[in-house]
Amino acid sequence: MGSSISLVVFILIGLFLPGKVTSTLNASCNSHDLQALERFWREVETLIDQGWGSNSSDCCKWEGIRCELVSSRVIGLELVRKNLKGKLADSLFGLNQLRVLNLSHNLFTGALPPQRNLEVLDLSYNNFSGFFPSLIGIPSLRKLEQFSASSNNFVGDLPASLSNSPTLSVLNLHKNSLSGTVDLNCSAMVNLESINLGSNQFKGAIPDSISTCPNYHSRETTLVTYQQHWSILQHCRNLTSLAFTRNFQNEIMPDDPSLNFKSLSILVIANCPLTGSIPAWLRDCTKLQLLDLSWNSLSGIMPLWFGELKFIFYLDLSSNSLSGDIPTSLTMLQSLISSKEASIDFPFYSQRLQYNRVGSFRPTLNLSYNLLSGPIWPEFGELKMLHVLDLSNNQLSGHISDSLSNMGNMENLDLSHNNLSGEIPFSLVKLNFLSKFSVAYNQLSGMIPRGGQFLTIPDSSFEGNRGLCDSLSPSDNCRAKSNERPDKGGESFIGVPFGFGAITGFVITVTVCLIFADLVPPTRTRIRRRGKATYTKH
Repeated sequence: MGSSISLVVFILIGLFLPGKVTSTLNASCNSHDLQALERFWREVETLIDQGWGSNSSDCCKWEGIRCELVSSRVIGLELVRKNLKGKLADSLFGLNQLRVLNLSHNLFTGALPPQRNLEVLDLSYNNFSGFFPSLIGIPSLRKLEQFSASSNNFVGDLPASLSNSPTLSVLNLHKNSLSGTVDLNCSAMVNLESINLGSNQFKGAIPDSISTCPNYHSRETTLVTYQQHWSILQHCRNLTSLAFTRNFQNEIMPDDPSLNFKSLSILVIANCPLTGSIPAWLRDCTKLQLLDLSWNSLSGIMPLWFGELKFIFYLDLSSNSLSGDIPTSLTMLQSLISSKEASIDFPFYSQRLQYNRVGSFRPTLNLSYNLLSGPIWPEFGELKMLHVLDLSNNQLSGHISDSLSNMGNMENLDLSHNNLSGEIPFSLVKLNFLSKFSVAYNQLSGMIPRGGQFLTIPDSSFEGNRGLCDSLSPSDNCRAKSNERPDKGGESFIGVPFGFGAITGFVITVTVCLIFADLVPPTRTRIRRRGKATYTKH
C-alpha cells in the first residue's frame, strides 16, 4: 500500500510540475551574471574560447564557468593558463554568488573587486602589483578558505584579516615583495593547514605560537617561510614537510643534535646558501622520502647512515662542496631497490621540480657538482627503481661497471665531467627507457655502443674523450684504431707485422721465380725410353 501511494505521488509530481523540472534542467544562467560576464569578456584583451561572446545566452556552458544547479547562479570562474591579459574589471563585482575564482597563470593586472562570498581565490602567476591588502580587498573576504597570490609583485604587510582568519586553511604568498613581520594568531586560525611565505622580505622570528595551531599538525602540512627558528618548529610534532628556499643567507646549517623532526617526510633546504656539513640529526628523520639540500656550500663527506633512510626515494645534494667517496650505503636504499609507492601525495611545488604532487617525483639520486672522488660502485646496479642518476661534474675515477645495465627504469644517466677510464659497457644498450645519457669529458676509450636507445643519444654526450670511437661516423682516430692489432713481441717483416709480411714475401718470391725462369736459357735433358734417346726442354 505504501509503495502504491509513493508511486501515485511521483506521478502527480510529474504531471503537475513538468514545467518546473524542465526549466531547472535547461535553464540559462542568471541574467545578472550573464551581463557581468559579458562585460568581463569585452575588457579582456585576449580571446576566450568555447562559448564566450557567442550568441548563446547559457553562460553556464561557457568554458571555465560553473553554475549552481537549482538557482543557475554562477558560483565558479576558473580560467587557468589562458594567456589572458588586461585589468580585472569591476564587472566581476556583479558575480555576487561567486565562490571559486581561479585566474592563475595569466597576465592580469589591476585590483580585484570585493567578493564577499569567495571561498577559494587563486591569483598566482600574474602581473599584479601594488599595495597588497587594498588591491585584493582582503578584509571583505570573510569566508575565504584557500588563498594564493604567489609569483606577483605585491608589496606591503601581511594583513591582520589573514593572520587572524578563522576560516583560512591554505595561505600561499610565495615570491612577492611583502615585508614586515609575520604575526600569526594561531588561537584564531583554527583551520590553518598550509603556509607559504617564501621569497619575500619578511623580517624577525617565526612566532612561537606556530606550534599551537590546532590543525597545523595535520598530515597535509607544508611550511615555506622566511628566516626560521628551528627550535620552535621542532615542537610541531606531526610536521611532515619543511621547505626553505632562498633563505639563511650565508648562515651555518643547524647541527644541534637535540633537534627532533621524526615525522618529516619532505625536507627542502635549497639555494640558501648554507655552510657547514650534513647534520647528524637527519639520521633520526627515518620517515624522510624526499631530501633536497642542493645549491648550498656544504662540505665534508657524505655520511654512511644515508643507507638507513629506507623510505627515501629522492635525494638531491648537488651543487655543494662534498668530498670523499660516495658511500656504498647509497646502493642499499630500499625504496630504490624494490618497488614502493610514495605514501605522501599532497600538493608540493618548487621552481626546479615541476610536479604538483610528491608522488609524481621521479626516483632520483643527484650528487652532481661536488668534489666527490673514488669509483662508481658496481652495486649501483641494484637500484632497479632509480630513474635519474646524476654524478656529473665530480672527480670520480675507475671504470663504468657493466652492472649499471641492471637499472631497468633508468631514464637519465649523467656521468660527464669526471676522470672515468676504460670502455663504455655495451650492455647499457639494454636500458630501454634511457632518454638522456652523457659521459662527456672523461678519459674513456673504445667503441661507443650502438643499439637500442643509444641510437638516439647525440654526439655531444661523448665528446671530450679522445679514445672513444664511433663506428657509425668513423673519424680518423676511429679508422686508425680499426687497423691496430695487438703487439706480438716485435715479429715483423720489413717494418710491418709478421702475418702481413709473410704474405708479402711469398708473393714477391713467386714473382721473382717466374721472371727468372723466362731469362735463363732452356737446358736439354736426355731421357732414355725403350732404347731411344729423347730430349725435353726445361
